[in-house]
Amino acid sequence: MRFALLFLATASGLLAESAPPPDLTPVRKWIARQRTIESIESDFSQTRSLRTLRSPAVAQGKFWFRAPSSFRWQIGDPPKTIALGDGKEIQIIQPARRLVERSPIGRIGQKAGAQGFGMMSFPFADDFDDFQRRFEVLSIRTDGGRCHLDLLPRDAQARRFLAKVALDFDADSGKLLAFEIVTREGSSMRTDFRNTRVNSPLDPALFRYDFAGYQIRDAR
Repeated sequence: MRFALLFLATASGLLAESAPPPDLTPVRKWIARQRTIESIESDFSQTRSLRTLRSPAVAQGKFWFRAPSSFRWQIGDPPKTIALGDGKEIQIIQPARRLVERSPIGRIGQKAGAQGFGMMSFPFADDFDDFQRRFEVLSIRTDGGRCHLDLLPRDAQARRFLAKVALDFDADSGKLLAFEIVTREGSSMRTDFRNTRVNSPLDPALFRYDFAGYQIRDAR
């Protein structure tokens, strides 16, 4: 029995060592393609699943991005929540409450982003080396022009509550098709994009907001 266990352990180790690393060519291509994108305008559906909810909660929204780092997310029409970012700070705006919460932009996987608004930064990484420094790839598969990627941030704090981050993208066009954040406690938030327009002119006013009469505070 000891010999059999030793043999199995050794064989398992050899199999693990001989397993080829995943082919990340689609990821490299996707990240490189993102550098050619100057603007994005897209509709999205956001599905939030919680262990305490019998059925998922679905919300509709819009997303805008302007290079190099300005973005706007909003949910609802008229908007119930708006998020503005400039690469350094994010402002979460609640028009009904006349409230703005400000916080530094963190990388994907931080708890505020995962359990709060469900956003991700764009471009996803500065380059392929930056991607490899920040993320561990769990699996990758392709279906035609669509690529599905499961990964985890290498940040130890994020890994304590994240089970995985899933991305669907088109490597040729650089378009992000969907992303999902799944927590270890069993909740998830998935965002599916549609009607995506790339490199169309955007009104600069989209990335500004009049805070007159609003309470502004730092996010907890």
